[in-house]
Amino acid sequence: MNSERMANVSLLIDAMKNSGITNPYLQAAILGVVGKESKFIPKDEKCYNGTSNERIREIFGGKVSGYSPSGLTALKNDCEAFFNVVYGGRYGNMGNDGYKYRGRGFNQLTFRGSYKSIGDKIGQNLVSNPDSVNDPYVASKVMIAFLKGRFAQTQYVKQYIDNGIANDAPDLDSAIRVVAHANAGWGKSSSGSAVTRAIENAYPIAEDALKKKIGVPPAIADPDFTPDFTPDFVFNPVKVKLPPVKVAGYTIDSKSQIYLLGAALVVIGLGIVLVRRKSEYIAPPLL
Repeated sequence: MNSERMANVSLLIDAMKNSGITNPYLQAAILGVVGKESKFIPKDEKCYNGTSNERIREIFGGKVSGYSPSGLTALKNDCEAFFNVVYGGRYGNMGNDGYKYRGRGFNQLTFRGSYKSIGDKIGQNLVSNPDSVNDPYVASKVMIAFLKGRFAQTQYVKQYIDNGIANDAPDLDSAIRVVAHANAGWGKSSSGSAVTRAIENAYPIAEDALKKKIGVPPAIADPDFTPDFTPDFVFNPVKVKLPPVKVAGYTIDSKSQIYLLGAALVVIGLGIVLVRRKSEYIAPPLL
C-alpha cells in the first residue's frame, strides 16, 4: 500500500474514533468496505461507456428500459447525459442534476439529498461544492457520517448483532456483514449479489487491517501478529568476553566474572543508598 493510501487509512481511523466508533472489528470492517469500494482513494463514479448494456440494465432497471440497444450504447457514451438520465429527478436531484451529484468519495456518495444531509452532519456545504467529497479529509468524514446514519436504523443492524448496536460487534464476521449491507443499502437483500459480493471482497482487506493497522483485541490475539511500524532505533547489545583468571587456586571464567561484577555493583549501589540515608538522618532533640 502506497503512502497516499496509508495516509487516507489514518484519516478514516481518526474519523471513526472522533465519531465514537471504537470497536476494532467495526473499524476493520469499515476499512474493508472502503478498500473494496475505492482502494482508499476517493474518486468520481466512473462513466459506464465501458460497461455492457446487459449490466447497465441490471443496475439501473426501469431508468434505461425504454432505450433500444443502439440507443443505450449512444447514451452511455455521453457520460453527462447518462448520469442525468439514471440519477435525474431522484432523491433531491432535478432533471439535469444527475451528473453533478453522481457518486464521489470513498463510498460513492450519490444524489443531491445525500450531499445535503451528510454535508449538514459534518458542517460542510457539499451541495455547492460537490467535488470536495473527493478531498480525503472530507471524504473520511462523509464516509463515517453516512454509515452512522445507517447504523442508527437498529432494526436492520439486529440481523447481524443481537442488541442492534453496530459498535458492539462481537466478531469480524458480523461487523463486515453489517457494514457491507449498510453501505449497499438496507433495502438490498442480505442474500442478494450486491451484498454478498461486497462481503466477499471486503473480507481479506478487513482481516489485513485488523492485524496490521488496528490490532487484534487481546482476547483473540494472533500469536504471529507483528505491529505495522518501524522502530525509531534498534538496540544491539555489545558482547563482552573476559579472559579467565585464577583466584586462590580457582579459575573464574568470563561469565562468572560478569556475574560477580554485577553483584559487586549492586552491593556498591546499596552502600551508597545507606550512606545517603544516614547523612540525612536528624537526631531527635534531647529532653
